[in-house]
Amino acid sequence: MQHRFKAIGLIILVFVLTSSLLAGCGGNNNASGTEGESGNNASAQNNTAANNANAEKEDDTDQITNPEPVTLYVGWFDWENFEEKFKEPVEKQFPHITVEKLGVVPGTLKEWIAKGERVPDIMWYQSPFEISVTQNLGLAQDLTPLIEKHGFDLGKFRPELIESMRGFSGGNELHALYRQTAPYALHYNKDIFDAFGVDYPTDGMTWDEAIELAAKVSGTAPNGETYWGLHPWIFNRLTYESTLLDPETDEPRILTDPFFKEYLETFQKMYSVPGNLPVNDDKTGLMWAVGPFNEGKLAMLPLWPHIGYIGDADFEMDIVSLPTFPSYPGQQPESTSHNFGLLNTSEHLDEAFRVLAYITSEEYLLEVFNFETPARLPFSDPSVADRFQLDPKFEGLNIEAYSKLEWSKGPGVRSKYESAILDRVIMFMVNEIALSGKDVAQVLREADELAKIAVAELKAAE
Repeated sequence: MQHRFKAIGLIILVFVLTSSLLAGCGGNNNASGTEGESGNNASAQNNTAANNANAEKEDDTDQITNPEPVTLYVGWFDWENFEEKFKEPVEKQFPHITVEKLGVVPGTLKEWIAKGERVPDIMWYQSPFEISVTQNLGLAQDLTPLIEKHGFDLGKFRPELIESMRGFSGGNELHALYRQTAPYALHYNKDIFDAFGVDYPTDGMTWDEAIELAAKVSGTAPNGETYWGLHPWIFNRLTYESTLLDPETDEPRILTDPFFKEYLETFQKMYSVPGNLPVNDDKTGLMWAVGPFNEGKLAMLPLWPHIGYIGDADFEMDIVSLPTFPSYPGQQPESTSHNFGLLNTSEHLDEAFRVLAYITSEEYLLEVFNFETPARLPFSDPSVADRFQLDPKFEGLNIEAYSKLEWSKGPGVRSKYESAILDRVIMFMVNEIALSGKDVAQVLREADELAKIAVAELKAAE
């Protein structure tokens, strides 16, 4: 069977634009959707939330008798169908609850509140990096008391995901639950390897091994076509347990953490391969990698299992496990995919938590949300995958590659400024090592100085 590839237009464009927080999928997202009601004062809501939090713990079995009608408001990214994927199933599950969409995302929340708009009860984070936005605004709700009160089984989630989420939540709290994971694997174009007469990639490669393979499929093939061998694209995801900033002092640790040297040396080798330097049109930076892969010009690209990438095109593809660094053998980066949390200004925390529990349940994720592959499920019980219906476009692919590696637990606690500077500093490092001709030591020094400047700018803007 041929597995083909297509551009996915607006969905991918929105993802790329919102990715700048990842800078972590995150804090610079633009508002989308309809505008919410105005005049809902956050401080007044905080008082109500405080009263809720101080209420005596109930013997709660989550059986609701004669519930009062409640309306909950959700901060929602408009590129996913709110009616079909959220409103209809939630209101069917909870007839006393009405849910409404607000045109606000984490990156626009501060301005939204300043305009006097209604504050959401439930917030969709495209990535856990975005949680820092609501944390810095003092709005992130710790779910721990609600988990205990409602008897919610946190053990149904993979423990490394929860540990990672606690790291994003400051270490001791839990500010969101995963709706899905984002496992990465190395997708490759079989036709390019065939054109060069080179064996296909295999599971379990290191980045050095992948670079050696890229050298064999970069440049002009016997068929007269020119190709690039390898372009990772997910640079800001590949920091594993390392952080740019010390979480206690906010000072850069780029020069003191040896992984950043290993990281840059890897990409220096990669982009030193003759013919493997995909630059943008004005030659100022590396090209967005999905484009050339989509066009059949790039041999290998790490991707998550997104259905939009498996479509109609003129090449065959398959998947192997993501290459690994020597410092993190057998590991892939911590999951930074979509999750939902509550804001502590909500007047209906209990009802909001019931909704949160439902939209992270096996029932919802298997029957309503319909992932592309079982590797995206966040659950610890492997038998859940047995009930999963694989999308036909993934049939015949080595989808086990998404699950070959263990999840990294991440660095734990981060500086409050880490997410905001991550993409800026990481992309500076990678572009400089690929294009400037500078050595690794110089790029590390300049990145360290850039991190200091970026933090100072953020502090000045507070």
